[in-house]
Amino acid sequence: AGVITTTSSTKGANAELEFTVNNSFVKSDSVIQLTGLYNGDGFVSLNVKSVADGSFIVVYANSSGTTLNSTIGVHFIVL
Repeated sequence: AGVITTTSSTKGANAELEFTVNNSFVKSDSVIQLTGLYNGDGFVSLNVKSVADGSFIVVYANSSGTTLNSTIGVHFIVL
């Protein structure tokens, strides 16, 4: 389990960004659960794109018609 805090995101409407999380507890058959904390304008959605031994890829998307303007807290747990 852990929390990742992004830098202040300024992604435009309907834009996506992905990043890799390295974690030695992750195995290729792990289930990753995500929740997010975002208090700015717009709406952020989080998804796991893929999982491999030692890492997983998170995709966050601005699912709104406005530009994001705050940090995003990505909370995760490895099952």
